[in-house]
Amino acid sequence: MHYLRQSISRSSSNLPFSIAILPYRLMFKLIKTISNLKSDQLWLRNSIPLNYWQLGLSDLDISLKTGGGATEALALWDKVKKIKNLSLGGEIQIYSDVQLEMLFRFCNFFEAKRDPFLFKKNEMQGRKPIEFEDLVFLIKMLLSDNGLRRYPDLRKRKWDKMFSLTNRDPIAALNFDAVFAKIFNHPVFLSDLNQDDIRMAFEDYSKATIATQLIVAPNKLIIHSSNLDEIKAVLDRLSPALHRVISVHQRWEIWGLSCMTPLTCNFSKENLSNHIKNQIILANQLDIPAEARKEVIEGFGHLSSYYSSIEF
Repeated sequence: MHYLRQSISRSSSNLPFSIAILPYRLMFKLIKTISNLKSDQLWLRNSIPLNYWQLGLSDLDISLKTGGGATEALALWDKVKKIKNLSLGGEIQIYSDVQLEMLFRFCNFFEAKRDPFLFKKNEMQGRKPIEFEDLVFLIKMLLSDNGLRRYPDLRKRKWDKMFSLTNRDPIAALNFDAVFAKIFNHPVFLSDLNQDDIRMAFEDYSKATIATQLIVAPNKLIIHSSNLDEIKAVLDRLSPALHRVISVHQRWEIWGLSCMTPLTCNFSKENLSNHIKNQIILANQLDIPAEARKEVIEGFGHLSSYYSSIEF
């Protein structure tokens, strides 16, 4: 399947825009017809509105919005989950009015930019990025880019856009090593961490050191952790700047878990409760400003409250 998608992308590179985009427009029209939602309840985000999509490689990333809270979001997911296959493997996220009012402030500034309609409608452009939000955003993008190693030439449009969003220059000869270096050759990482150790978190997360797991994907570590004392011992050896990076990851988790997605629906209420409990313990262990800690802890409390009315 990957080879087929690569072949389509390469062979169609010279097609006129109106022809290349046609399959996506037809598929999105079908999705809107099936879901029977208005344009302010269902829209595209990511590669198509940001104009870095590629025929064959790109999928349809879809945002949906409902009134009410988690109960209404879950009901909407049950209604539209049949469109998942029509999105060509794209992400589906469901927002609710209560969630946006309560938790949108935790959405990573640059991640919000990947959803231009949501970014503008909720006035995200009025706030400035938090320190290290750009680094965490780029780390998340690198973790999720399964094609960068296999066909780096076809990922250049995506990474040109990601670097543009975070006010960085593009990479001329794009490959995984070049992207990795552009992200992690940063003073905040070079002071305490070994580059080879960080790379291991991308090669085989389970074999990476706890320190690099905390920097690359702390939420993945925390959700499975049974030894928070060991994590505390590692944190004591990391700089306050790296603690702030971890805190920005936590903010990402608050927003990410508040969006009704297939991942969220696969949580049990017990697992979510334990995960939130561990996240709060982690927040209390971080050497960050008191106001930042308070906001993160409140965010996880709001997340728990948001889901309290439903069973999943």
